[in-house]
Amino acid sequence: MRFALSFIIVSLTAAALGIGSAFVTLERGLQFNTVDVGLWEAWPVAGEPTADPYSKALFARIGSVWMSSTEGLALVARTDTEGAGLTGQCRYRISGVVPRGRLWTLTATATEPRQPELDSYLTSDDVIWDEDQSLTVTISARVFPGNWLPVSEETNRFELVLRIYDTPLASGGLDDTVRPPVIEREVCL
Repeated sequence: MRFALSFIIVSLTAAALGIGSAFVTLERGLQFNTVDVGLWEAWPVAGEPTADPYSKALFARIGSVWMSSTEGLALVARTDTEGAGLTGQCRYRISGVVPRGRLWTLTATATEPRQPELDSYLTSDDVIWDEDQSLTVTISARVFPGNWLPVSEETNRFELVLRIYDTPLASGGLDDTVRPPVIEREVCL
């Protein structure tokens, strides 16, 4: 009787810890094998068949298909240069050089509250380049001249996803020499 009771307690504890850790991982979007590149995070193996099961479950849950290393690399930023979360109540300036690739997209995705209809994007074909081949993009709720990426003032939090297609970075070139654009907060409403 004592063995059966111990077995039940251990089994229930293991099940609760396993389900709880999976829930926390999926709710918070925690991923393994991340590579920090300045303000940006990358998951070079997230789209591979060998990706960890939590990443696969997270992408299945949000309905996303992550790029494999043969397709390109996605970089995600959730904070500005001061470490503050990105919010629709502020205006930001992204500046710098985009790592080399055939083409790229920059997407602003609302995360709190999640509003896919408010997602906006720019592509490498849509932007005006600076003379030194760098890039400057303004992210704000109000229209801005030049390269402008709109976000809603009602968005409490958003993240930026820079997808670089057909890039040598995806096949192991992601190191300390890569300097993706910086995100500076200019003013908040």
